[in-house]
Amino acid sequence: MTQRLSVVVPVFCNETTLVELRDRVSAALQTIDELDFEIIFVDDASTDRSWSVIEAMALADPRVVG
Repeated sequence: MTQRLSVVVPVFCNETTLVELRDRVSAALQTIDELDFEIIFVDDASTDRSWSVIEAMALADPRVVG
């Protein structure tokens, strides 16, 4: 039976680290058998390009939600 896991990540002005964070979290979760996951990034009114990065990641990877 496949389990579903949601990882919620609060974001505030982290545009330079978001892709690396997504890559590391995804790599770690992919090692777990029978696990389906999503990574939910919640932007808290960042003044940088964090939301644009989240949108681009969500378009490229259906497991990423913004």
